[in-house]
Amino acid sequence: FSFSMLGVNPKTTNTLKIAREAERITKNAQQLEKINKKLITQAEEQFALQEATKNIRDDENKTIERRIESNNELFLQIEKEFKLRNEAQDNNIKQLEDELKLKKGSNQEREIELKLEDAKAEKQKLEQDRQGKLNEQITNRVALQRELNELVIEQQKVQLDTLKIQGFVRTGDIVDVSRRMAVASKEFAIQKAEMEDEIIKELKD
Repeated sequence: FSFSMLGVNPKTTNTLKIAREAERITKNAQQLEKINKKLITQAEEQFALQEATKNIRDDENKTIERRIESNNELFLQIEKEFKLRNEAQDNNIKQLEDELKLKKGSNQEREIELKLEDAKAEKQKLEQDRQGKLNEQITNRVALQRELNELVIEQQKVQLDTLKIQGFVRTGDIVDVSRRMAVASKEFAIQKAEMEDEIIKELKD
């Protein structure tokens, strides 16, 4: 069986298929452009939030608990931002892959291949940027937690010194405060180990 038996030119049929595929790709491109515009807008909103959150985290007039909370918020905002940017970049890559299939063997093939390579390289750069930002937040998390634990220990020392000065200190008081200081130090060591394990896990993910 052949198209020529029906009086249909195979070349014409192939041209129609290409035209329909080109139309489909064009429509997809228009839809993805709208989707990507929305995704990038949302990513920029997350980026703007990060600046405000950083200001709170770095404000030494804020309580250490509030600064730790802000650093955790910042971690989530970064993840949301890059999730949106990656989704938009995946859309760009998919669109270029479709175009490359359509233009295979044409004069535009190499040009599209280069654009596709650039798009994939940009996606890798996004992941590197994401890891860099997350590493910074993890470092800050450890530093803030250390500061909190040191503050707790210092407060307990002050409490013990105050008791001594007032002359109200008893052996039991010294033992009690010393025990709490030891517990705080132990808890800090445990938290530090847990955070280090978490850092390794997050970097692997």
